[in-house]
Amino acid sequence: MLLGLFIYGGAALVAMKADNFTTVMLARAVSAFGIAVGSVITQTMLRDVFRGEELAKVFSLMGMGISISPVLGMLLGGQLSQAGGYQYVFLALFVMALGLFVYNLVQLPETQQQKQPLQLCSLSGRMIKDLKIWQSAILVALYNVALFSYYQLGAFRFAELGFNAQQFGYSGIVLGLGTLVGSYVNKALLSRSFSQRTLLGVAA
Repeated sequence: MLLGLFIYGGAALVAMKADNFTTVMLARAVSAFGIAVGSVITQTMLRDVFRGEELAKVFSLMGMGISISPVLGMLLGGQLSQAGGYQYVFLALFVMALGLFVYNLVQLPETQQQKQPLQLCSLSGRMIKDLKIWQSAILVALYNVALFSYYQLGAFRFAELGFNAQQFGYSGIVLGLGTLVGSYVNKALLSRSFSQRTLLGVAA
């Protein structure tokens, strides 16, 4: 977690200081690699603490919280971009990463209570052969490609249509509402003992 936040913060700082578009995009790619720990490590920590239906309910609650992020991120990003250009956006990301790094360094507990030897080669082999893992990975990858393509390219498309960065930020409200409604419906169905297969069918 700490290493990922360090990489993310450093990449945001590089992007803020960059004087050409290529460097900005490279820094964004590195920052995406770093911040990926936010999803992966958080899910791992939750799985260390919760099990079964309780874990599913916690993920639904987390999804409802995540639904706020595009609203806040795009609204604040639009305001910052309007005030001081993309440099203000990356400065805010750097400050956020620094704050999270310090907080996690001081407060984040170890959730894995029992240390177990990790057979990385055999585990990797089982994961590669697991069809469900591939299905989940492809589903998440496609969703993230669609979502982050909108984040990266949407502002340019809005500009072509005559809208400014601040107005683009308001579109995050629609994205947030969609995620919030989906998470709420998922949590409600789980509380009524709907099976995972049924929920996947509804989502499809």
